[in-house]
Amino acid sequence: MSRLPMRMQATIAIEATPAVLAAVRAGAGLSADFLVRDELASGRLVHILPEWRLPSGGIYTVYP
Repeated sequence: MSRLPMRMQATIAIEATPAVLAAVRAGAGLSADFLVRDELASGRLVHILPEWRLPSGGIYTVYP
């Protein structure tokens, strides 16, 4: 698999999972496949970039 640098500018940024799902279902966003597994399986949503993967790394949470 080759790497292709991409610059993306978000028009909307959502952190709450229910809001992300609502935007994706309305056709206004992208989501990680694990969040929409049921919708993909039923055909309600389509996997548009099946070969694309995020670079590996961690997910971190910081609390004050």
